[in-house]
Amino acid sequence: MGEHAPIRMKDLAKQLGVSASTVSLVLSGRGDENRIARETQERVFQAAEAMNYRPRKAPKAPPKSRFFGIFLPADIVQGPVSQVFNGIADYRRETGSEDEFLMVTYDHAGLARKKHLLSRGSPFSAAILVGTQEADVAFLRGFQAEIPIAVLNRDVPGCYCVLIDDYEVGRSAAEHFLRRGHRQLGLIAPRYTSKSLGLRVSGFLDYLQDHRQDLDALPTLSRGENSPTGGQTAMEELLQSCPQVSSVFIANDSMVTGAVRAIRDAGRHIPEDVEIISFGNMDVNRWSDPPVTSFAYPVEEMFCDALDILARSLADPTGKPFSRHYAAECVYRTSCPREGRFLPRRDIP
Repeated sequence: MGEHAPIRMKDLAKQLGVSASTVSLVLSGRGDENRIARETQERVFQAAEAMNYRPRKAPKAPPKSRFFGIFLPADIVQGPVSQVFNGIADYRRETGSEDEFLMVTYDHAGLARKKHLLSRGSPFSAAILVGTQEADVAFLRGFQAEIPIAVLNRDVPGCYCVLIDDYEVGRSAAEHFLRRGHRQLGLIAPRYTSKSLGLRVSGFLDYLQDHRQDLDALPTLSRGENSPTGGQTAMEELLQSCPQVSSVFIANDSMVTGAVRAIRDAGRHIPEDVEIISFGNMDVNRWSDPPVTSFAYPVEEMFCDALDILARSLADPTGKPFSRHYAAECVYRTSCPREGRFLPRRDIP
C-alpha cells in the first residue's frame, strides 16, 4: 500500500523562498535570538499551518546505540553519493538523532554475499539498500531479513520502499519531445536489467506507440554499457540506424557524456540538430557542454525519509512494510528547452 511523503522543512523553505535553516530556527522558537525579521517569522508560521506541516520527532531510542547500515554499489562514485550524505545530515538535523551510520559496499548483483549483515546478530539495527539490481531484488524476495530494510527506488515485497514513478518519467520525456514537434525519436539505455530502468524504457516506448500517428517512424532503442563509453557506442549505433533522429532520451546519466561526444563526432549539434533528455540529474548534466536537461529524483528527501521510516519501525516493530512514492522533476537546460518548437538546421550530415 502506498503512502504520500509528508511535508518537510525543505518544502516550506522552497515555498517561502528562504533557507531550510531559517525555517528550522523559526519553528524551534529561535527566530528572535537569530535576528530573523518578524515578518519572515510570521510567513513561516502561516505557511506551516497552511501546508499542515508536522515536525518529525525522533522515536524513543532503545537502551543501546543504533547503527544503520548503508549498502552501496562498489561504483557509487557514478551515483548520487553526495545526496546520500545530505540525506543523513537532514535526518539528524530534523530529528536530533544521534544514530550512527556505516557504509557497506557490494558488487552489482552481489548483495546475497552480504546476507550475514542483514540477519540477526548483525551489528546493524536496520539497513538501507541503494543501487540494487534485479538479481539483488530476487535475492531479497526469497530472504527472510531479520532487521528492518528500506530499499531506495526499488519495489521489493517485505521491505520499506521509497521510490519514484519511473514509468511516468519515460512517458513525460516522450510527451515533451512530441510537444516540441519531434517526429523521429530515439532511446539509449544500459544493457543491465532492473525494474525501474525497464519502467522508464516502457513508459517512453508505450507513449510513442499510443501516439504513432505523430511520428515518421517508431522510436529506435539502442543499448550499451552503463558508462560514458557505453553511451558513446549506443549513440553511434542509434545515429547510424536512424540518421534523421532529432531527439533522444538517455535512460541513465552515466551514459550522457559519451552520448554527447558521439553526437558531436557525427558533426551534429545539441540542441540545433538533436535534443536530448536524460534521467538522474547528476552533476555531469550541469557541466556538460551544452548543459543537459534531466529528470531529477529527490534523493536527499527519499533517503532522509527512509531513515525516519526505519527509526519508527524500530520503535514499533508491529508495523508492516509499505511503499512511499515521489515525483521526479524535469530540470530543463540547453539540450532541450521547456518551451517552444524544435527548429532543426537544414544542413544535417
